[in-house]
Amino acid sequence: MDAVMKAQETQSGPGNSDADGLIGKVDVEMADADADLGSEEETQIEASKNTDKAQNMATKLQENAQHIHAILRGELEDGASQVSAPVDLTKPYAMETEFTRRQANELIKAFGSLGRILNQFTELIDNNECEGIKPVTSTAQ
Repeated sequence: MDAVMKAQETQSGPGNSDADGLIGKVDVEMADADADLGSEEETQIEASKNTDKAQNMATKLQENAQHIHAILRGELEDGASQVSAPVDLTKPYAMETEFTRRQANELIKAFGSLGRILNQFTELIDNNECEGIKPVTSTAQ
């Protein structure tokens, strides 16, 4: 705004070509500043979206870790605790073996999900798409 006023003050008369050039230059600079402001807003919106995405991933990671702990404690979900195949009760430890098999299947699913989320989270951080979260480089050699 000050630049526009200064340009108008330096104008000595109507049709002064130097002043017209200066005003044109100021108008271009203001348009560039407006364009920069728009790109800053877009960057802030994108950073906010990425931060939300990172927070959602962190929540999913925590839920997944809690689910894994529950499986290891033997707390299988209702669908997982159902016997999928008939168990031969004549064999010793058949029920325990079946339970362990179902527990292992649930752990495989949970670790697969955990791995996918960690990969997405790592990509987000490596691409510097999340403001406030920086990659940590190892100092061990």
